[in-house]
Amino acid sequence: MESDRPQRSGRRSSASVSKPELVTIALSELGGAQRPVDTEEIAVKAHELAPTAFSWRLFPELINLELVRVALVDASRPKSGSTVRGKGRGGWMLTDGGVAWILEHGSRVLGALGQSPSLGTSPVKQPETQHHERERIRLMRTAAWRKWVDGLSVSAMEAAQVFRVDQYTTTNNKLAKTRTLIQLFSHDSVIDSFLREMLQAMATTEHTNPSSEGVPQ
Repeated sequence: MESDRPQRSGRRSSASVSKPELVTIALSELGGAQRPVDTEEIAVKAHELAPTAFSWRLFPELINLELVRVALVDASRPKSGSTVRGKGRGGWMLTDGGVAWILEHGSRVLGALGQSPSLGTSPVKQPETQHHERERIRLMRTAAWRKWVDGLSVSAMEAAQVFRVDQYTTTNNKLAKTRTLIQLFSHDSVIDSFLREMLQAMATTEHTNPSSEGVPQ
């Protein structure tokens, strides 16, 4: 019986690439070393890499999202090397062990899948600006992020802390801060969803909804 643990040595074939390995590679290709990636994004990329691995039996052209989710959970466990971490709602990222595994085995596994190893095998893609990275880390350390990932209710005050505003922040300054932060993460589907929900949570104590006054839709 084949183990799901990422292989450390030996020649590979597409049949020998485990599902946890596939989602780890897909996550890396999507920049998962630097940002959380949504399960659906990983599913599409994994399907590109191995079209039959996560497909329905009777409809092979369709992706079975549940199979991808299970593979991600498996990849997060010690038996598979704990190469990823995260949850469905908050997205998935490579662990330090996952980054190391990609650097050592990524090119070979892509070759086994019939893909041309390229710069995409590196878990570290184009450098993010220091500001972008600092803000990403700050957001993930907030109480609002932790509650949002766990599906818990976020208070208006906790949501306001995400945008660094309070009752003393002027309307124009509040609009500028919310708009700037949302624009900064406009290409990150997970954080973008989080920020927009926090905007709504923050608006519950206000007479107007900030999202209707110039925040990118």
